[in-house]
Amino acid sequence: MFPRHSITISLSAYLFITCFSGKAIALETPPFDASEHQEIAAIDQDFTPDDRVISDLSDSLIDPEFDKNLPSLRMAWQERSGQLWQTDVDGVTGAWTPSNGRQSLVDTDLTVVGKTRQGPEWAYDNRGNRLIYTKKMESGQPRLYQAWRDPTTQQLVKTPLVAGDNKALYETSHDLGDPTPRIIYSYRKADANRTTMAYGWREIDEPTTDALLPLNFQFPQWVSGRRAIVATARIDGVRQVVYYDIDTGKTTIITSDLAQKRFPLIWQDPATQSYVLSAVMDDTTIGIWRQKSQDDWVLTSHLNPPTELPYIFKPDWFVWHGASYLAYLMHTEKSGQTQNHQGKGEVWVSCMSESHCQFLHRQVNHSTITRIKDVENLAVDHTVYVYYAEILPDQRRLIHRADSGLSLSNP
Repeated sequence: MFPRHSITISLSAYLFITCFSGKAIALETPPFDASEHQEIAAIDQDFTPDDRVISDLSDSLIDPEFDKNLPSLRMAWQERSGQLWQTDVDGVTGAWTPSNGRQSLVDTDLTVVGKTRQGPEWAYDNRGNRLIYTKKMESGQPRLYQAWRDPTTQQLVKTPLVAGDNKALYETSHDLGDPTPRIIYSYRKADANRTTMAYGWREIDEPTTDALLPLNFQFPQWVSGRRAIVATARIDGVRQVVYYDIDTGKTTIITSDLAQKRFPLIWQDPATQSYVLSAVMDDTTIGIWRQKSQDDWVLTSHLNPPTELPYIFKPDWFVWHGASYLAYLMHTEKSGQTQNHQGKGEVWVSCMSESHCQFLHRQVNHSTITRIKDVENLAVDHTVYVYYAEILPDQRRLIHRADSGLSLSNP
């Protein structure tokens, strides 16, 4: 049974808001003024990128996804032909063998990523992390699947998720040792005029938890360490960040300014032990909010990378020795306009924990590599690597491994 959705407003939100129920709440809205907030802006100009191609130069490797559970690092990826591969990752070099990523075939006949918008992902749990992915049924419709290695027999086990028909994977939870790992899935919602993509969630092993998210949610992501989802929702024409408690169905509106938000993320910053929210604002800056109380989030800073490239695409957070960082792509084209990958891109790492950082902004890729996609990060035993795909003229993808320059003695 689906939970009834309720809604509250963050104490920092002062906006004329139309609730999901259709009722209006009249509030006053001060326009967002970035000059009122602390700006994080200090570039590490002395840094020399260590950026290397680590995939097979004669092949194409698409969107690698990492199981980041040290010491047993793994990578999985999906070929255009629908084959799902897995390979071990070296905990020092961050490379995999063979370099084409085809160490172990997991499954075949996966749904084309272009239709689902998401490839395979690792879900973290208390029995050994597993792969969740989308396969194509005989009808052509998607179906959710899982694969893992039995800890006793070491045999590969792959099964469809119960009640997983007509659903495609969107996101997995990444809480280590989680007894109830979860997914966000997508499905096609048809109305009189068009078919749109909508979302739901469930615990992987308990189909009775299945529940649909409010229809205007976009960019849903799991909140690290909590049974909650952060997303954006259109409110009076503006994409605001919302916080959704999956156990109560309660939605809290976090932001209120007039900037359009994309790619929201929430995690716990080890430097302050408080939860932090990042979201891309109007495609050109990253806003940073910190949680002051249960429903009160305060915009504390904004991040403007020191580059001529105007647009920010899909930040990815990570924690390294007491500080929070974001790895992300800067681009000449807005999100949604980069399908042909003709524009120029740069890969950046920025620190969110100002008092605990050795640098605030650092470009980690070689400036000569410009057609870029799919930024990922992976912490190994001595540093954090940032991976990205270089798009060649023939549309093959080479995977680069760029060293963030972080180390055990120089966080």
